[in-house]
Amino acid sequence: MRNAFRKIILCVIAALIIILIFILFNRPKRIIITENNYIDLSIRFNDDQIHANRHGVEVVNNVVYIKDGGKYELMGKSSDARIEVDAPGKDVELILNSLHVNSKEDAVIYIKSGNVTFDVKEGTINDLSDIMTVRPHNATIYSEDSIKFIGKGTLYISGKYSNVIHSMKDVEIDGASYYINAQDTALYAANNLKISSGNVTISSCSEGLTGNNVEIKSGITTITSNNSAVNGTGSEGLVTITGGEVTINSLNGGINASKNVLLNGGNVLINNVAEGNKPAIYAQEGIISKSGKMLVLDKSLTNQISVPVEGSTINGVLFNFNAGISSGIIRVASGGEDNIIYHALKNPIYRLLLIDSSLTVGKTYNLYTNNEIIRTVTINGINNYSNY
Repeated sequence: MRNAFRKIILCVIAALIIILIFILFNRPKRIIITENNYIDLSIRFNDDQIHANRHGVEVVNNVVYIKDGGKYELMGKSSDARIEVDAPGKDVELILNSLHVNSKEDAVIYIKSGNVTFDVKEGTINDLSDIMTVRPHNATIYSEDSIKFIGKGTLYISGKYSNVIHSMKDVEIDGASYYINAQDTALYAANNLKISSGNVTISSCSEGLTGNNVEIKSGITTITSNNSAVNGTGSEGLVTITGGEVTINSLNGGINASKNVLLNGGNVLINNVAEGNKPAIYAQEGIISKSGKMLVLDKSLTNQISVPVEGSTINGVLFNFNAGISSGIIRVASGGEDNIIYHALKNPIYRLLLIDSSLTVGKTYNLYTNNEIIRTVTINGINNYSNY
């Protein structure tokens, strides 16, 4: 009798051990959720299992569903997780605090509704990426509503399938540093795309910034693209630059606008480095230049490059080189005075466009390559041309 009882006890213990082992090795990934004194909720991602639910937040396997307004701190690391926000009319702030998340199924962050602000926390490095596969939303961060990015930290974003940041309304960057690699478009807004401040470095993409109205107000923006780096499309079709440092290196088209490019400040360098079919800058209704500086180096095979038009208050000069000029130091100066531009040319070019408030009507300027004068032009209006 005792032996039979012992056997029953041992079988029960063995069964419990088997159940425990099964739970440990077969449970879904979980997300730690804790509260602190500074935010409404802190969500920590990892590849372990910790179930936690709270009003306004639901966790199902590896997906966090945010359904209420508030401040949510996101931290930790996961090889496969996602966040979905559906909070109609509510203000939602997502604080990125050393967050490293990859998604294998869809966008890392999908926003169905809500007034969402991303705060890239100062002193932190964050990393979001997806994988190259067909899925419902074609971006690493995809939003049906307007989104805004603020903060003083660093965010790396990689979109291996298609776009990186995609909004069906507006996108605004107002702080923090961003390092972006995109298969297609880096930043897309169906309406307005604005860089108010911050540093945006797009190392690879088909197209860089695309929106109905693209505006760069401040910060440092650097774009390396296979096609047009900045696109103003649709009914407004505007690209406006009012400040900051903008550097573009493109294989086929730098800035493209279906209406105008407005230069109202800033320092812009466009380098179209390949013999493509798109010019380094093209605006269907021309460039309106009022302040700032723009240097355009064009190697494209088209002569459709745009120049300042009526309404401009600062002058521009376009040098055409039928045979092209090769690498070396190029500069534009008036006599022995200070250079307006001084640039190390790394690729051959067929055109050079300079727009600068220093270009004075009635004054003569020399174009030098390696300290030899190759062309002289006298400024007599907003449009000046010189062929060589």
